[in-house]
Amino acid sequence: MIVTRTAIVLGMIAYAALWMIVIAGATAFLPLVVVITVLVLLVAGGNLLQSFMGIPGRPQKFKTPDDEDDTTE
Repeated sequence: MIVTRTAIVLGMIAYAALWMIVIAGATAFLPLVVVITVLVLLVAGGNLLQSFMGIPGRPQKFKTPDDEDDTTE
């Protein structure tokens, strides 16, 4: 949990630094900042729409070695 929070905070700091670089005049980073923003908005909008429509989220299924079918003998 601590690693996840640290990664989120570092990612937000890096994203804010990119915005500062773009504001300072380096327009080469503008597409990167715009693409990240658009992707975040699309994912968040899809999640909100899914919860608004009442569609439950599916749990993740991880395959363990015990789940594999042993067809060869």
